[in-house]
Amino acid sequence: MALVTIIFVSALVLLFVLLFRSLFIKTKDKSNLLNIGIVFIIIFFVFLGFLLNDSIKVLEHNTDFTKIGPYGDYIGGVINPLISVFAVFAAGFAFYAQYQANMQVQEQFEKQEKKDYRQNFENIFFNLINIHHQIVSDIDIDVKKIYHFENDLKNFLKENEFMNSSYTKNLIDEGNYSSRDVFNYYFNLLDYLIWIDLQIQNGVDLETFGNDIIKFEKIFKIKNIITYEEYSLISRFPSIYALVYNTISSDFGHYFRNLYRIIKYIDSMEFSKDKLKDFKIKYSYSSIIRSQLSDAELKVLFFNCIYYYGNKKFKPLLEKYSFFKFINTDEDDSDNVFKDFFKFYDMIAYEPIVDDKLMTDYLNNHNLSKLIIKEIKDEVEIKLSV
Repeated sequence: MALVTIIFVSALVLLFVLLFRSLFIKTKDKSNLLNIGIVFIIIFFVFLGFLLNDSIKVLEHNTDFTKIGPYGDYIGGVINPLISVFAVFAAGFAFYAQYQANMQVQEQFEKQEKKDYRQNFENIFFNLINIHHQIVSDIDIDVKKIYHFENDLKNFLKENEFMNSSYTKNLIDEGNYSSRDVFNYYFNLLDYLIWIDLQIQNGVDLETFGNDIIKFEKIFKIKNIITYEEYSLISRFPSIYALVYNTISSDFGHYFRNLYRIIKYIDSMEFSKDKLKDFKIKYSYSSIIRSQLSDAELKVLFFNCIYYYGNKKFKPLLEKYSFFKFINTDEDDSDNVFKDFFKFYDMIAYEPIVDDKLMTDYLNNHNLSKLIIKEIKDEVEIKLSV
């Protein structure tokens, strides 16, 4: 009797342990339901065997059925509730098995849904990249047409003493450029004009370059102060960029809008509920589009997003996905045109955050600072803060 009781209690404990493990502990082991069913059957038959064994002993020692009638009532009173209890367990077991099956179906459905979501994204993403390449291949400029409307600029480039004529000759040579060569030409012109402006702002020799400065300031009349966080710079950059951009804005406008749309499309997706994991997936896709851009494209993009057109929406995306890892941030390089402008971007634009905790903090807490461009008067003295 004692041994049967111990077996019965042990089996019940095992049953509840298996039930708890199945309900509350995630595991890849799919044998829990089978184990529960086996334990369930063992308990039932052990207890039933105990009752039958006890009944046989009673019948062997008592032939008077009038005396064993109460024992029969006892057996019925015990076994009927037992069967009822086990019937409830069996029904619960059946419902639980159905629940597990439904969960597996739901998991498969969610996996398929995620797979379809990713495939749909990639179809659109790679189509957008193809469109990007088509836009690049369609871009072209005729230098002669540019300087037909900007004769003062042409004369300045041809005659100024800031650099030898062999360099500027390429800028005014009346040729045609197409595809990525347009970006090389565009950046070289932009780079040269920004460099001259920085020389003037840094106090170049007035006796040597006085006439050139007058001509330069006649073309680029407006001076601005550009501020980002604690850093500010006095520059004619907005005027310079506007003039160069407007020469081929019809093509470049299309280019920048499409490129912004691709990166915005990546950023708007949700591949995981975990922010860090989601960012890493997005970063891998942004790396694909970044790899499609030439150095000249990235350099032009750098200045485009300091200008009015791109600094509000486009610039934060390029920072987040570290688009400018190759940009020269050496402040001691006097010929480096980026040395006075790279501080207008968050440092993550040049160096990705590799520490997971720091990257998570950045994603959760980063407050976007605004880049501010204000026109200033020549007579107002403003100091450069670095």
